[in-house]
Amino acid sequence: MLGIQEQRVASKNVAVQKPTLPREHLLSGGFAESQKIVMTIRTGELPSTINSTITANAPRYYWRSAVYDEYVGGGWVTSSAPPQQYSANTPLIPGLLNDYKLVHLDVNLHEPEGKLFWSGTLFSADVPLRVDWRIRPQSDLFVDQAALLQADIFLAATDASAYKADSYVPAAAVDKLRAAPTEYPQDILDKYLVLPREVPGRVRKLAQEITAGKSNPYDKAKAIETYLRANYPYDLNVPGPPPDRDVADFFLFDLKKGYCDYYATAMVVLARANGIPARFVSGYAPGSYDAASAQYLVREMDAHSWAEVYFPEIGWVEFEPTGSIPEIDRSASDSIKPLDQNANTTASDLLNRFRLERAIYVLLPLLIIIVIALLYFAVIEQWWYLRLAPMIAIDRIYHKFYRAGRPFARTRIQAETSNEFVARLKDRLNEESKISRFKNLFDRLQHGIDHLTNIYHAALFRDQQIQIDDSRIALQTWQKLRWQLWLARLITFRINKINTLRT
Repeated sequence: MLGIQEQRVASKNVAVQKPTLPREHLLSGGFAESQKIVMTIRTGELPSTINSTITANAPRYYWRSAVYDEYVGGGWVTSSAPPQQYSANTPLIPGLLNDYKLVHLDVNLHEPEGKLFWSGTLFSADVPLRVDWRIRPQSDLFVDQAALLQADIFLAATDASAYKADSYVPAAAVDKLRAAPTEYPQDILDKYLVLPREVPGRVRKLAQEITAGKSNPYDKAKAIETYLRANYPYDLNVPGPPPDRDVADFFLFDLKKGYCDYYATAMVVLARANGIPARFVSGYAPGSYDAASAQYLVREMDAHSWAEVYFPEIGWVEFEPTGSIPEIDRSASDSIKPLDQNANTTASDLLNRFRLERAIYVLLPLLIIIVIALLYFAVIEQWWYLRLAPMIAIDRIYHKFYRAGRPFARTRIQAETSNEFVARLKDRLNEESKISRFKNLFDRLQHGIDHLTNIYHAALFRDQQIQIDDSRIALQTWQKLRWQLWLARLITFRINKINTLRT
């Protein structure tokens, strides 16, 4: 009616994540039972031997590839995780973790998936890689550990088929986990406590029933883990969740059996329903340790998902709710001695080199500016003025002095002469010298002002020829005056600020 034409805007395709259970693709083609080796991993912690006792007591690690934070009822997706490229041997977190065990991984991928696998918190790798960050570590080179523990990787990608990596694994004992505080960082609360409104009430009710009587997050998480392991048989021959059903609800009340994705999903949902930050992690179970070759053999059948719970001042800790996988024995944590940071030569050297490189990168422009300034004041300025005609050089030098001294001489009066300017400037300096402990500085300053003014007046009014030596003396006088004026302004500013605070 108003003659306004409708503006048609071209539509844009927006990528939408389809919620999935990350291990679904392994449940076809017999992969779930496949003995095919995916990768071998050496940590160098144990020597090669044929002793079966060492095989049984080898450290147990999970090999993560992706970490999910958003539960959407039908499965898992990740929130925004912008990628960042890293060159080889670049620390991903700008610090070392106390009460953590540093693990050196030597990984050989028999079946490359385009991903990097690690345990705990990834520190560095000797190959170029892309890291998708949900929470990127602070750029401060000396950030505290509480901030470092919030660093959150969705996944790390690499085309390499073999690489060496360093990662930190928490070495907290059970009593320390029980005593962990419950003041969670806001970023953790925002991402790892969220549940959809559509999660059925019976799931939330079951969560409270399982943890009844438990007084701390560790005992609550452990109760959930034990409940799932004891009451839900492991079974690969189960259907996927219906598209209109909540996965946790379907598993807990209808299916009542399943594989690792169901267990891990249920534990994370039940933990969050209890106010405990938790997340879903996908990758591979520990696999089998071969003592003869001193390496872990990870097969297709070891593809796995598990749950992790966040403890303030400790970080993310693994839990194993899947009944077919051995329960995590935390009694060994009491005997694990956290890595001595003084002996941590590999990570410390790498971090120190990184800090030096960053410091050079940040300080180099400042250093260049300082060098240029020194060259100017020591060489270039003198060359510039002495190449001019002496009369012109002295005139320009005096105008520089005028601009520098103008703030001291207060408001400019109409048709102000150089003598009037100098008189007003010296009056102000006399006032400041009476209330300052730096009387000698102000006296020298006034002497230099008189000297430079006399040279300027001689150049203007004397009949004799001005020589290059006169301009050289004028420049030397001005160079002294410049720093004295700067120091006098600094002292005056400080005195005025103190007086203002007192009033």
